[in-house]
Amino acid sequence: MTEDAGASSSLLAPLRLGPHTVPGIWRHILPPGALALRPPEERRATCGDCPRVATAGYRPDYRCCTYFPRVPNFLLGLALDTRLGAEALREVRTTPFLLPEGFTPSPRQWADFLEDVGLGEYGKSTRVLCPFLAPKSGLCQIYAFRNAACSTFFCHHDHGRRGERFWEALQTLVTQVEMALAQWTLSQVGFDFDAYIRRLNSLAPHIREVFDSRTGAWTEAARRVAWGDHHGRELEIYHACAQLVRTRQDELWQLANTVELVEAARFENAALQLVAPEHQDQIEDDYDPELEPIRPAELWRTVQRQHRNLWRLPGKAVKLAPEVTLAATPERDALILSYRGGRSAARTSEPISVREAEALGLFRRKARLTPAFLQRVELASGRNPAQFVAEWLGKQVLLAV
Repeated sequence: MTEDAGASSSLLAPLRLGPHTVPGIWRHILPPGALALRPPEERRATCGDCPRVATAGYRPDYRCCTYFPRVPNFLLGLALDTRLGAEALREVRTTPFLLPEGFTPSPRQWADFLEDVGLGEYGKSTRVLCPFLAPKSGLCQIYAFRNAACSTFFCHHDHGRRGERFWEALQTLVTQVEMALAQWTLSQVGFDFDAYIRRLNSLAPHIREVFDSRTGAWTEAARRVAWGDHHGRELEIYHACAQLVRTRQDELWQLANTVELVEAARFENAALQLVAPEHQDQIEDDYDPELEPIRPAELWRTVQRQHRNLWRLPGKAVKLAPEVTLAATPERDALILSYRGGRSAARTSEPISVREAEALGLFRRKARLTPAFLQRVELASGRNPAQFVAEWLGKQVLLAV
């Protein structure tokens, strides 16, 4: 999505992970074997023709980018080596988002995002808009250097909750690696990281003074405290972090597993108090400063487990869920499938092809997944039968009985 996609550097050129494009640095920050993962295709999560614009009232210009991404310093430094990335960062430099660990929303901006989510305004927000998105083109200006959350978020999941759990696990893993490397690079480029943490904690008693009361953005005074003697050298520091990552690119996974993550606990706890009580349930556990960070190697085991779950087929017979219904559409080659996707889940509707509907119809009576039956599924659906069945099991449209 950028003109630099064909760059020769393995850190600049985007990478294919199954059918998806992810930042090139994933070649080096993921463990051996990760690039062999077979993630879901997520055929219905199409950013170019966002389904949520029509079904959920999302903004057609920003769509799911009503969000302030936390982008680590070394990724921003790599973006500086591309024309579009450098232009975007020069623009963002004039906005108060840049802290030593990278692009960082203020505590007020983070609370605003949680409030948007709690009020159902995510995707519709007018106050939480990613500054890296070019609204006229709808394209991300640092797409090849986006963070873990932007790389793994999908508004629909081919495998339902199974797929959602897989992407959540992968996002948690890459986020942990990003945080570790952001802190490690700072400590290696002449930036006193421990002093930075102390300076952030010193702002905790004055948490409502670190952001502008009108815009919610970091104040100049707060950023001066955060950067210390390096204030005004933001892009220089980011570039140095990126250069270090280049030099040590073959060691990044191992290095990330040696870093003891440090958080400004007093500052983070003060920030939590800015979230209104009715939106506290939006705070994710992995943001809780009281929790001990989990090593990337342990998180990788979770990703592997969730990946196995994606494609697991039961030894039992399989049957169509009782509440599944089909309705015709004006298009002759499509139908609308409606299903619940779990006992407590809301009812969901999505378009499917006539061939997919015919294949699901084979499960109106319970059936064992024998080679002969799977061949019938393949002939009806025109797709890999094991993948077809695994997807609909994940959505609980098909049930093991």
